[in-house]
Amino acid sequence: MESGTKPTRYYLCSDTDTGILSAIYDAGLSCYGHRFIRILPLAPHACYEQTLFSEYVTVEETPDKADSVLRSIQEQLSPQIYQYVMCTLASTFPDRGDVLYQFITYAFHMGDRICHALQVPFVKRIFEIQRRVQNEAHYLREFIRFRQIQQEPPVLAANIEPDHHILPMITEHFADRYHMEWFVILDITHQEAAFHAPDKDWYLQQLSPEDTEKLARMEENGSDYADLWKTFFKHIGIKERKNPALQRSLLPLHYRKHLTEFQD
Repeated sequence: MESGTKPTRYYLCSDTDTGILSAIYDAGLSCYGHRFIRILPLAPHACYEQTLFSEYVTVEETPDKADSVLRSIQEQLSPQIYQYVMCTLASTFPDRGDVLYQFITYAFHMGDRICHALQVPFVKRIFEIQRRVQNEAHYLREFIRFRQIQQEPPVLAANIEPDHHILPMITEHFADRYHMEWFVILDITHQEAAFHAPDKDWYLQQLSPEDTEKLARMEENGSDYADLWKTFFKHIGIKERKNPALQRSLLPLHYRKHLTEFQD
Protein backbone atom coordinates (compact mmCIF):
# COMPACT_ATOMS: atom_id res chain seq x y z
CA MET A 1 0.00 0.00 0.00
CA GLU A 2 1.40 3.40 -0.92
CA SER A 3 2.29 5.76 1.91
CA GLY A 4 -0.26 8.31 0.78
CA THR A 5 -3.18 5.90 1.01
CA LYS A 6 -2.62 4.23 4.37
CA PRO A 7 -5.59 3.94 6.73
CA THR A 8 -5.35 5.90 9.97
CA ARG A 9 -4.02 3.76 12.81
CA TYR A 10 -5.32 4.49 16.32
CA TYR A 11 -3.30 3.41 19.35
CA LEU A 12 -5.72 2.76 22.22
CA CYS A 13 -4.34 3.34 25.71
CA SER A 14 -5.43 4.32 29.20
CA ASP A 15 -5.68 8.02 29.96
CA THR A 16 -2.58 7.96 32.16
CA ASP A 17 1.01 9.07 31.74
CA THR A 18 2.14 5.45 31.42
CA GLY A 19 -0.59 4.69 28.91
CA ILE A 20 0.09 7.68 26.68
CA LEU A 21 3.87 7.30 26.78
CA SER A 22 3.60 3.56 26.06
CA ALA A 23 1.42 4.35 23.04
CA ILE A 24 3.98 6.90 21.83
CA TYR A 25 6.71 4.28 22.28
CA ASP A 26 4.84 1.64 20.24
CA ALA A 27 3.81 4.12 17.56
CA GLY A 28 7.36 5.34 17.15
CA LEU A 29 8.73 1.82 16.72
CA SER A 30 6.04 0.89 14.21
CA CYS A 31 7.52 3.04 11.40
CA TYR A 32 3.96 3.27 10.11
CA GLY A 33 4.26 6.98 9.38
CA HIS A 34 3.37 9.70 11.85
CA ARG A 35 0.87 11.30 9.45
CA PHE A 36 -1.32 8.22 9.74
CA ILE A 37 -1.05 7.66 13.50
CA ARG A 38 -3.36 8.88 16.25
CA ILE A 39 -3.05 8.33 20.00
CA LEU A 40 -6.42 7.70 21.63
CA PRO A 41 -6.38 7.73 25.47
CA LEU A 42 -9.52 6.24 26.97
CA ALA A 43 -10.97 6.68 30.44
CA PRO A 44 -11.95 3.47 32.29
CA HIS A 45 -15.01 1.81 30.70
CA ALA A 46 -15.10 4.48 27.98
CA CYS A 47 -16.51 3.60 24.58
CA TYR A 48 -15.24 4.76 21.22
CA GLU A 49 -16.69 4.61 17.73
CA GLN A 50 -14.64 2.73 15.15
CA THR A 51 -14.51 3.93 11.57
CA LEU A 52 -14.63 1.48 8.69
CA PHE A 53 -11.25 2.17 7.10
CA SER A 54 -9.13 2.66 10.21
CA GLU A 55 -6.88 0.33 12.20
CA TYR A 56 -6.99 -0.01 15.99
CA VAL A 57 -4.11 -1.22 18.15
CA THR A 58 -4.48 -1.90 21.87
CA VAL A 59 -1.31 -0.80 23.62
CA GLU A 60 0.49 -3.02 26.11
CA GLU A 61 1.37 -0.45 28.75
CA THR A 62 4.55 -0.77 30.81
CA PRO A 63 6.54 1.63 32.99
CA ASP A 64 9.68 0.66 31.05
CA LYS A 65 8.21 2.01 27.81
CA ALA A 66 7.20 5.25 29.51
CA ASP A 67 10.63 5.60 31.12
CA SER A 68 12.32 4.99 27.78
CA VAL A 69 10.42 7.80 26.07
CA LEU A 70 11.11 10.34 28.81
CA ARG A 71 14.73 9.29 29.16
CA SER A 72 15.28 9.72 25.42
CA ILE A 73 13.78 13.21 25.56
CA GLN A 74 15.97 14.15 28.53
CA GLU A 75 19.16 12.82 26.96
CA GLN A 76 18.67 13.90 23.34
CA LEU A 77 16.51 17.02 23.43
CA SER A 78 16.56 20.32 25.29
CA PRO A 79 15.22 21.03 28.80
CA GLN A 80 12.68 23.37 27.21
CA ILE A 81 11.22 20.59 25.08
CA TYR A 82 11.15 18.29 28.11
CA GLN A 83 9.25 20.96 30.06
CA TYR A 84 6.62 21.22 27.32
CA VAL A 85 6.18 17.45 27.40
CA MET A 86 5.82 17.33 31.19
CA CYS A 87 3.29 20.17 31.27
CA THR A 88 1.23 18.46 28.58
CA LEU A 89 1.29 15.19 30.52
CA ALA A 90 0.07 17.09 33.58
CA SER A 91 -2.89 18.46 31.64
CA THR A 92 -6.30 16.83 31.32
CA PHE A 93 -7.08 17.91 27.76
CA PRO A 94 -8.47 14.99 25.71
CA ASP A 95 -6.13 15.68 22.78
CA ARG A 96 -2.95 15.63 24.86
CA GLY A 97 -1.85 12.16 23.71
CA ASP A 98 -2.10 12.93 20.01
CA VAL A 99 -0.49 16.36 20.39
CA LEU A 100 2.38 14.88 22.40
CA TYR A 101 3.06 12.17 19.82
CA GLN A 102 3.28 14.65 16.96
CA PHE A 103 5.35 17.11 18.98
CA ILE A 104 7.85 14.50 20.18
CA THR A 105 8.17 12.94 16.72
CA TYR A 106 8.96 16.27 15.08
CA ALA A 107 11.22 17.34 17.97
CA PHE A 108 13.57 14.42 17.30
CA HIS A 109 13.84 15.56 13.68
CA MET A 110 13.97 19.32 14.22
CA GLY A 111 15.58 19.71 17.63
CA ASP A 112 15.11 23.09 19.31
CA ARG A 113 13.74 24.58 16.10
CA ILE A 114 10.44 22.94 16.99
CA CYS A 115 10.04 25.51 19.78
CA HIS A 116 9.79 28.30 17.21
CA ALA A 117 7.49 26.53 14.73
CA LEU A 118 4.28 28.11 15.98
CA GLN A 119 2.82 27.98 12.49
CA VAL A 120 2.50 24.20 12.93
CA PRO A 121 -0.91 23.45 14.52
CA PHE A 122 0.24 20.83 17.04
CA VAL A 123 3.17 23.02 18.15
CA LYS A 124 0.81 25.94 18.69
CA ARG A 125 -1.52 23.62 20.59
CA ILE A 126 1.19 22.29 22.92
CA PHE A 127 2.21 25.86 23.72
CA GLU A 128 -1.42 26.63 24.59
CA ILE A 129 -1.62 23.59 26.86
CA GLN A 130 1.61 24.47 28.61
CA ARG A 131 0.40 28.01 29.22
CA ARG A 132 -2.90 26.82 30.67
CA VAL A 133 -1.21 24.36 33.03
CA GLN A 134 1.46 26.80 34.18
CA ASN A 135 -1.08 29.59 34.66
CA GLU A 136 -3.23 27.39 36.87
CA ALA A 137 -0.21 26.32 38.91
CA HIS A 138 0.90 29.94 39.28
CA TYR A 139 -2.59 31.02 40.34
CA LEU A 140 -2.81 28.37 43.05
CA ARG A 141 0.69 29.08 44.33
CA GLU A 142 -0.37 32.70 44.79
CA PHE A 143 -3.83 32.19 46.25
CA ILE A 144 -3.81 28.88 48.13
CA ARG A 145 -4.55 29.39 51.81
CA PHE A 146 -3.55 26.98 54.56
CA ARG A 147 -5.51 26.48 57.74
CA GLN A 148 -3.61 25.46 60.85
CA ILE A 149 -5.03 22.40 62.56
CA GLN A 150 -4.53 22.97 66.27
CA GLN A 151 -2.73 20.01 67.76
CA GLU A 152 0.82 19.08 68.72
CA PRO A 153 2.63 19.40 66.46
CA PRO A 154 0.39 21.72 64.39
CA VAL A 155 -0.26 20.78 60.77
CA LEU A 156 -1.15 23.09 57.89
CA ALA A 157 -3.93 21.86 55.61
CA ALA A 158 -5.28 23.17 52.31
CA ASN A 159 -7.74 21.92 49.70
CA ILE A 160 -7.50 22.62 45.97
CA GLU A 161 -9.72 21.66 43.03
CA PRO A 162 -7.53 22.18 39.95
CA ASP A 163 -8.45 21.26 36.41
CA HIS A 164 -5.03 19.72 35.79
CA HIS A 165 -2.61 17.44 37.66
CA ILE A 166 -0.55 20.27 39.13
CA LEU A 167 -0.29 19.07 42.74
CA PRO A 168 3.43 18.18 42.38
CA MET A 169 4.20 21.67 41.06
CA ILE A 170 2.30 23.26 43.94
CA THR A 171 3.87 21.04 46.58
CA GLU A 172 7.39 21.62 45.32
CA HIS A 173 6.88 25.35 45.83
CA PHE A 174 5.51 25.07 49.37
CA ALA A 175 8.03 22.41 50.41
CA ASP A 176 10.70 25.02 49.78
CA ARG A 177 8.73 27.81 51.43
CA TYR A 178 7.54 25.83 54.47
CA HIS A 179 10.34 23.30 54.76
CA MET A 180 10.09 23.21 58.58
CA GLU A 181 6.32 22.65 58.67
CA TRP A 182 3.99 19.68 58.64
CA PHE A 183 1.48 20.23 55.85
CA VAL A 184 -1.06 18.44 53.69
CA ILE A 185 -2.40 19.65 50.34
CA LEU A 186 -5.46 17.79 49.09
CA ASP A 187 -6.39 17.74 45.40
CA ILE A 188 -10.10 16.98 45.59
CA THR A 189 -10.53 16.86 41.81
CA HIS A 190 -8.06 14.04 41.24
CA GLN A 191 -8.34 12.40 44.68
CA GLU A 192 -4.70 12.68 45.65
CA ALA A 193 -2.79 14.41 48.43
CA ALA A 194 0.72 15.65 49.09
CA PHE A 195 2.20 15.19 52.57
CA HIS A 196 5.23 17.07 53.86
CA ALA A 197 7.18 16.51 57.07
CA PRO A 198 9.58 19.13 58.50
CA ASP A 199 12.91 19.32 56.68
CA LYS A 200 12.13 16.13 54.73
CA ASP A 201 11.01 15.13 51.26
CA TRP A 202 7.34 15.22 50.39
CA TYR A 203 5.15 12.31 49.40
CA LEU A 204 2.30 12.07 46.88
CA GLN A 205 -0.48 9.60 47.64
CA GLN A 206 -3.44 8.52 45.52
CA LEU A 207 -6.53 8.36 47.73
CA SER A 208 -9.76 6.44 47.86
CA PRO A 209 -12.99 8.48 47.64
CA GLU A 210 -13.51 7.84 51.36
CA ASP A 211 -10.06 9.12 52.34
CA THR A 212 -10.48 12.14 50.08
CA GLU A 213 -13.71 13.03 51.88
CA LYS A 214 -12.11 12.57 55.29
CA LEU A 215 -9.14 14.78 54.46
CA ALA A 216 -11.43 17.45 53.03
CA ARG A 217 -13.43 17.46 56.26
CA MET A 218 -10.23 17.62 58.30
CA GLU A 219 -9.37 20.92 56.63
CA GLU A 220 -12.86 22.22 57.37
CA ASN A 221 -13.21 20.81 60.88
CA GLY A 222 -9.85 20.16 62.45
CA SER A 223 -11.21 19.30 65.90
CA ASP A 224 -12.96 16.17 64.60
CA TYR A 225 -10.22 14.98 62.24
CA ALA A 226 -7.05 16.32 63.85
CA ASP A 227 -5.37 12.90 64.01
CA LEU A 228 -6.25 11.65 60.53
CA TRP A 229 -3.17 13.09 58.85
CA LYS A 230 -0.94 11.06 61.19
CA THR A 231 -2.30 7.87 59.66
CA PHE A 232 -1.10 8.90 56.22
CA PHE A 233 2.34 9.99 57.41
CA LYS A 234 2.68 6.77 59.40
CA HIS A 235 2.19 4.69 56.27
CA ILE A 236 4.70 6.57 54.13
CA GLY A 237 7.46 4.27 53.00
CA ILE A 238 5.88 0.96 54.03
CA LYS A 239 7.12 -1.40 51.30
CA GLU A 240 4.03 -3.61 51.36
CA ARG A 241 1.93 -0.64 50.23
CA LYS A 242 4.13 0.25 47.26
CA ASN A 243 2.76 -0.16 43.75
CA PRO A 244 5.47 1.02 41.30
CA ALA A 245 3.32 0.62 38.19
CA LEU A 246 0.52 2.71 39.67
CA GLN A 247 2.91 5.32 41.03
CA ARG A 248 4.57 5.76 37.66
CA SER A 249 1.22 6.12 35.92
CA LEU A 250 0.11 8.81 38.34
CA LEU A 251 3.30 10.83 38.72
CA PRO A 252 5.57 12.28 36.03
CA LEU A 253 9.14 11.04 36.43
CA HIS A 254 10.38 14.60 36.70
CA TYR A 255 9.02 14.84 40.24
CA ARG A 256 10.20 11.48 41.61
CA LYS A 257 13.42 12.97 42.99
CA HIS A 258 11.29 14.59 45.72
CA LEU A 259 9.62 11.37 46.86
CA THR A 260 11.04 9.20 49.62
CA GLU A 261 9.70 5.99 48.08
CA PHE A 262 11.99 6.35 45.06
CA GLN A 263 15.16 6.91 47.09
CA ASP A 264 15.78 3.36 48.28
